[in-house]
Amino acid sequence: MNKVLFASIAMATALFAQPADSAKVAQAAAPTDTAKVAEAPAAAPADTAKVAEAPAAAPADTANAAPALDMSMASPKSISAPKKAQKKPLFKAGEFVFDIDASFEIQASKVLWTSEDDDNGDNFEEWWGRANLGMETHSDDFNGRILLYMYPGDLIDNQYHAHHTADGDTSDSYEYRDLFEIHEAWAEQHTKYASIKLGRWEFTQKNGDYFGNYVDGYYNGFKSGASSENALQFTLTPTETMTMSVAFISTTPNLNTGDLRLMFNFHDLSGIEFLNLDLGYRTNVFDLIHDNDVDVRHTIALQGKTPIVDNIAYFFLEGALMGLDAEETYTDRFGKKRTRTIDMVAPITGGLLFTPGDYRIILEAEYIHDRAETKYADTDKKHVKDVLGAFYIEKPLTKRFTLSFGAHSYGSSRDYQFSGNLIGRIN
Repeated sequence: MNKVLFASIAMATALFAQPADSAKVAQAAAPTDTAKVAEAPAAAPADTAKVAEAPAAAPADTANAAPALDMSMASPKSISAPKKAQKKPLFKAGEFVFDIDASFEIQASKVLWTSEDDDNGDNFEEWWGRANLGMETHSDDFNGRILLYMYPGDLIDNQYHAHHTADGDTSDSYEYRDLFEIHEAWAEQHTKYASIKLGRWEFTQKNGDYFGNYVDGYYNGFKSGASSENALQFTLTPTETMTMSVAFISTTPNLNTGDLRLMFNFHDLSGIEFLNLDLGYRTNVFDLIHDNDVDVRHTIALQGKTPIVDNIAYFFLEGALMGLDAEETYTDRFGKKRTRTIDMVAPITGGLLFTPGDYRIILEAEYIHDRAETKYADTDKKHVKDVLGAFYIEKPLTKRFTLSFGAHSYGSSRDYQFSGNLIGRIN
């Protein structure tokens, strides 16, 4: 299977890597810098939040730029915010530009209960807040960033069981403790055609808001993203129409597990200049070094995006084959352990993106055949749907405040949930 996967990637690369007309202006292959969020490791009952940015575009495009950090946040899973107007960096020292961004955000959501039971009877199904502090520096051949998340303990229900001893008496109490997270910490050295990036960041890359980004797992939700991961990434830009990245990823302290991630970005291809394509592949093949019996799985994902009306409306589509070669261990009726193949899952997401003026509006839907039979369905829901939908709108209220609002499927059920997110920028 591995040979087939790598052969498929090689064939796709050869097929799409035909340079476009040299008169055309090359554009970045990867998504523009956007803020994104994933789940926080907090003990909150509902999903908690995280933000990060998409993989950086081709180094040549950012070498002389001096953009300010844009940490537009969003829910326990956040994504792209409208591109913030550039502000003057904090200061410049020689060839290096330094900047600091500070912001806060609050998010809430409410379910319209119709087919499912409201077991908790909460005022809001989701209610949390966070402060964000980011520091960034870059020059002609170097980029670096540190991004901190700070969660007030009471807003994420991060309770701590404390034992107090005084005058020989011991008493128990529950206290809320604030949570601090290093969400990003990375450095990137680059030239016009190659770059190396080392540190911790989020690999979330999607064109929509709620669904997608299948190459890195299944993370859906209002302004959703993936968890941050520790990685070493090499990026090459061999032609004006293609960027390719190879990343070695691990999130375990002893390096006992590890993933290989490949991403190919194509744009301005000859004959289909209107279409941007992203082909990704990911596998946990390095887990075999520590455990020969580990189940090695593969995921292949393809994204496409094309304008309907230039700079105003776009159509995007993403599909994936998830869990290729996946197996599970079970005990047969004689008590003997055996393994069997698990069916792969092929999710498909499509939608429309509108960007009139300062607005960002997204309509999208996801389809998974027999979702109720897969692990991508909520086991506690009575009415699981194969097709799920989402609507998202974002608008800067002032130079300092941005409001996002959305309506989307509640989990994988028939019910709908409304979510809102407010971001305030301090500097």
